[in-house]
Amino acid sequence: MNAPPARLYRRKKPLAVAAVIVTLALVGLAIVMKDEPPALQLVVDDIRDGTGGTWGAVFPEGSAKAAGYLKRADSASAEDDVQLFSDAMNDGAYGLGGITVSVIATTTSRLAIIKNIRPVLVRKDVASGALFYTGTQGDIPRFIGFQLDALNPVAKVWNPKTRKLGDDFFHVQRLAILSTGDGETLVLNFQAEEAAYEFTVAIDYVVEGRRYTQYLLQDGKKKVFRATGPRCNKPGITRPYETLRWTDFELSPRAYKPVTAAAFCAGQR
Repeated sequence: MNAPPARLYRRKKPLAVAAVIVTLALVGLAIVMKDEPPALQLVVDDIRDGTGGTWGAVFPEGSAKAAGYLKRADSASAEDDVQLFSDAMNDGAYGLGGITVSVIATTTSRLAIIKNIRPVLVRKDVASGALFYTGTQGDIPRFIGFQLDALNPVAKVWNPKTRKLGDDFFHVQRLAILSTGDGETLVLNFQAEEAAYEFTVAIDYVVEGRRYTQYLLQDGKKKVFRATGPRCNKPGITRPYETLRWTDFELSPRAYKPVTAAAFCAGQR
């Protein structure tokens, strides 16, 4: 098992975990396209769920892989949370309520100007399988948000405290990556409410007057992200999830505990 990735966020007192870990902290997903100039380097440094401060992962209903994570959750430690979430996301789980991706961008050119960031979507039914949830609290710096339910999700100014989206990001801000310094940290928040989504992330940029497009990659392939809307308190839904597990960092011994859908959706864990 790989060591947990470096954390950009200051972890404070976590809240709870239900059977799908959504705050993937993936580090070291190098992003360099073979057919593109190496002028812009992108590294996915951290992934969390749509709130930006928790790990909430939901498997599709009937997923055969969920059982293995239920066993792992029974013996999970505080240090295992990030790895469990990361593995679950790679095995087909969806980030609950959306997903938040932190990307470090650097350039070998004198200047690379990012002109657009866009998710390339595949829409699916909301995920309703096993849910793993770990709550955390803390201040998380991020600033670009997307509403995946929109007909054409565009980059918006995102307020991480209110989770609200504002003006079109690239209409009000200029995002230039200089060769000097440590680059820029781009925190991308993808929100989902009405459906589940599989998507890749394309970044359009300009170097010396020429336009290029680069994708976030993992192992040389386009990295696929997954996000799902919640099923709690939705009309006509009496069984939101197949099973739920949650955890609290104050539990001793530390383990994921079963919880009913009614209690989870009501916030009474």
